[in-house]
Amino acid sequence: MSAGDGPLGFLPDHGRWVRHHDDLWTTHVGLSAIGTHFGRRATAVRSDRRWLIVGPVVPDDAARRELDDAGTVETLVVASAVHNNFVPESVAAWPAARVLRTRGAKRDGIPPDRLDDLASGLPAPFDASLHAIPIEGMPKINEVVFVHAPSRTLIVADLFFGIDARYPPWTRAVARLLGAYPGPGTSRVFRAFVRDRPAFVRSLDRILEHDLERLVTAHGAVFEDGARAAVERLRARFTNS
Repeated sequence: MSAGDGPLGFLPDHGRWVRHHDDLWTTHVGLSAIGTHFGRRATAVRSDRRWLIVGPVVPDDAARRELDDAGTVETLVVASAVHNNFVPESVAAWPAARVLRTRGAKRDGIPPDRLDDLASGLPAPFDASLHAIPIEGMPKINEVVFVHAPSRTLIVADLFFGIDARYPPWTRAVARLLGAYPGPGTSRVFRAFVRDRPAFVRSLDRILEHDLERLVTAHGAVFEDGARAAVERLRARFTNS
């Protein structure tokens, strides 16, 4: 998909890389279900001219060349057990990259000799600037979120959706029914998977230990500020109810 195409062409990173920081880029592709257009975003983090991609998607040839020209893609991260779209295609697009997989994510299309357990930690040099925080208390989801310290960015899969007024009406309506509109919001479906509320809240507390500003969602907009406030609102929902 080329930049600007389709119902999500209003997103600045749709079909192209946007540099939010020298070492943190995002790109967005279309992803539809039951008539909705939630899309999917990948976040590329660079260290020493090496890239780690959280939630990899497959950009077009021009976008892939742009990333490759700026460094070597070494690591692909599958950060949620339910974020398996695009993984086999991404593995094929970057054949030298290793894959870090959270518990429960599919192994399909990933050569066993390229597969590692995300719970074992991030490889150097990424571990110096990127902090992985497991969202506990959700054994069916096993989402891991990330804080990129240099850019004060929180990167999530489904912990927050970012649907706003620019999205098509039906997408907004479904997000509203899920309790995630306007974004950033956490869907009722996601919240229903929380089985251990204290463990979930402790995970949110670990996120809040970091200096946060920007919020990058896999589905929806990128919010240049408000990450801390979003986490605090979610924490209040689980501690006040």
